[in-house]
Amino acid sequence: MKNKTYFYVPLMFFSFLIFVWFLKFNYKIRFKTHHAPLSVYFFLDNTNSKMKYTDGIVSLETDPLESSKISFQWEITPTENGSYVETSLILLQNSFYEKIKILSKKSELFDESLLYIESFRDNLVKDYQSFRWNKPVIDSLDSALCLCINISSKISEKANQMNKNIDALAEQLFNQNKNPPRLYIHELDIYNQTLNFDFCFPISNTTKPLNVESPYFIKTFEKIEGNSIRFFGNYGGTYRGWFSMLANIENLNKNLSYPFVEVFFDSPFSGSSDKEWMSKTYYMIK
Repeated sequence: MKNKTYFYVPLMFFSFLIFVWFLKFNYKIRFKTHHAPLSVYFFLDNTNSKMKYTDGIVSLETDPLESSKISFQWEITPTENGSYVETSLILLQNSFYEKIKILSKKSELFDESLLYIESFRDNLVKDYQSFRWNKPVIDSLDSALCLCINISSKISEKANQMNKNIDALAEQLFNQNKNPPRLYIHELDIYNQTLNFDFCFPISNTTKPLNVESPYFIKTFEKIEGNSIRFFGNYGGTYRGWFSMLANIENLNKNLSYPFVEVFFDSPFSGSSDKEWMSKTYYMIK
């Protein structure tokens, strides 16, 4: 028994020295979420981060605590019902003192890091409860003659840009009955979180305006034959459904065919709860 003690004590002490002096601190935290990988990325404080997106997997490094001492490295992998998130907390400086504090559970930096990840995970859960979307179904959207305006913006500003332009766009139609507005999305830049789209009202040949001046234009869009996703929730958050759509397409080893179309069936001014607003995203894959 004494021989074993003589062996284990030096071994533990030697392991301790290796950890505090030589090994890079790397503490991993893992959790699951119903959000797609790109949605998780969108929620992160990812300013100036360099995101990598390969085979549907999101990898990036963030600094939410604005500290020069610790880095958050994320790997977000798609699953059948959302994502598997792995976060590595890595000390940027091989600090003997900080490692001792971590081992003795007296590190404010480490505790603050754990608290941030816990709060981030809880916010994902709360957000998911505010929206819902179904799985893709086979669907189609007929070709349409539309009155439009082209807009480029941040993804997060999409709804604000719609609100900013909808009255002027509708005025071009005078007192005509208006079909549900829609977006024809031509470009979605997941790295810079921007998009380019035509914001449109469908019209008919008999009721189209005679004189349309820039920035407005009339265009015929081709039929979309593919799939659709129903999304329920505030229109400012429909990108969650888009990112779920992209994850499904990645899983099929296919690519999205542009444009894809978002049609809004409920008015934000109807007085109904925004949790019940319905939109549909129509898309094709190639």
